[in-house]
Amino acid sequence: MFRVPKSSAEASDEFYQNDYTQGFTTDCPTPDNLAKLKGTFFAGTEKDYSGYIKVLQAIGLSPGSTIFDFGCSWGYGSWQMQQSGYRVYSFEVSRPSALADGVFTQLRSIFTATERSKR
Repeated sequence: MFRVPKSSAEASDEFYQNDYTQGFTTDCPTPDNLAKLKGTFFAGTEKDYSGYIKVLQAIGLSPGSTIFDFGCSWGYGSWQMQQSGYRVYSFEVSRPSALADGVFTQLRSIFTATERSKR
């Protein structure tokens, strides 16, 4: 990972595959709750990306542009950017988050078929 001080590869792998939790960020909602969140575009939640999307538009990144969402967790931000017209590629280093049944499974993900087949 890109931080200082840097952990060993083994320590980083252990953390992101087994220990990483951060509430709403890492806890994938139930299918019913996910449907509700998607139905409201995540409005009123801590994962509402409308402000970020406005920033992207303000700096001239128009819908149709390509975005790489590195560290996308279960895909809530990627999904919102995709729904706003951006071409989004998503990557999540934490296999438990990437393989959760969140919106990540519906995105153009870098972490795809090979890892999903290991479920």
